[in-house]
Amino acid sequence: MPIYTGSKGPPGALHPLNATSTVFNRLEPLLTVEQLKSRHLKGIPLTLKIKDPDTKQPYRIMDEELKDYIQVAVDEAEVETGLTLMPTKHENKLPYQRQDFDSLGYLQLPRRPIASIDKLTVRLSDGGDVFTFPTAWIETANLIWGQVNIQPLAFSGVDGANYVVGQESASGTSVFFNNLWNRPWVAALFGVEYTTGFKDGLMPRVVNDLIGIIASMRVLSMIAAAYAQSTSTSLGIDGMSQSVGTPGPERFRVRIEELKEQRKLLVKKLKKIFGTAFVTGTV
Repeated sequence: MPIYTGSKGPPGALHPLNATSTVFNRLEPLLTVEQLKSRHLKGIPLTLKIKDPDTKQPYRIMDEELKDYIQVAVDEAEVETGLTLMPTKHENKLPYQRQDFDSLGYLQLPRRPIASIDKLTVRLSDGGDVFTFPTAWIETANLIWGQVNIQPLAFSGVDGANYVVGQESASGTSVFFNNLWNRPWVAALFGVEYTTGFKDGLMPRVVNDLIGIIASMRVLSMIAAAYAQSTSTSLGIDGMSQSVGTPGPERFRVRIEELKEQRKLLVKKLKKIFGTAFVTGTV
């Protein structure tokens, strides 16, 4: 299990952004099967117009299948929005760039939303950490957009060189740092461990709405395909005939199109809120 002792998160909630208190409960657990039926599939027959060749009974979409569609929808929502929805631990190595470090240690993390920074170090290519930045130095005010700044409690610049002060056994690391900080660029020097996703798997309702839309579109598409085999039927007896026309798969087209437009809108809004509409990072 991940260790979160000493982790540091943003100053407020992930939704609404940086909120510190609210009288309205805006978060809920991941969408359930019953909620999927109630919110998105009410009145939709979950029995297909195709019979099982073994049982001779029409196929029916069962709750276990709907649960699977919800889990698939979570993955699709993450891909479309660029967000990580369920709590996930990450490790990245970021480069040292002189201009960024002079700007109070500016670092840009690639994944969002970020729930906490768990560890920030100077990490060499063998995986060893030669310096661990104290949590108190890590500024998380802009963490929601993936931005991290290092604001040391003991930091000085002398004769154009940067000095990090306050680490135990500083005699060995200070020589290394004094030589390092004068370089314009060092690839993959900083090691950062952080957790993304919504804490405890509690989703904003708008995110659950997107997941439900994606899952219900899959269900409706499957049902519509089963209706495609026939759009009209006729019956003739002793010279008398009766013909009945049905809309076939078109009966679900309007609803699928509505969900499609709503899906595009929610993806666009979520990408804007969490800053994933444009790819940013340190290269």
